[in-house]
Amino acid sequence: MEGKILSINISKKKGCRKYPVESAVITDMGIDGDAHAGPGMKQISLLTLKSIEKMRKKGYKIEYGELAENLTIDGIKPDEIRIGMRIRIGENAIIEVTKIGKECHEECELFKGKIEDCMMAKEGFFARVIRGGEIKVGDAVSII
Repeated sequence: MEGKILSINISKKKGCRKYPVESAVITDMGIDGDAHAGPGMKQISLLTLKSIEKMRKKGYKIEYGELAENLTIDGIKPDEIRIGMRIRIGENAIIEVTKIGKECHEECELFKGKIEDCMMAKEGFFARVIRGGEIKVGDAVSII
């Protein structure tokens, strides 16, 4: 299964939307420059275009990064993702899926806006870095 990066998104603080950048460096702590980079099992967050489209069909005007995902990807379906899967991003980076879905919290800008059916909470997934590398929008994303 192969897809591609539609958007790379970062933010300087937690609990808010992320903003797109054209390229980034994945280090052993996550995406360089992102507030969530650090040790742990949720270094990088991902969301598929299919998940975003589900919210758009319900009338939400959701842009890439607005659900606080680091990577917005296309070509891989949410139901294909399993904990423990390894995913290659670009030429060199490899991540391992550690969690699917998330708990909503009051500090989240989306929670404050009363957005229901947040796909990040249901179908977003988190990963830890196995191997870093440079990535850019349009790079291949493949389950290995």
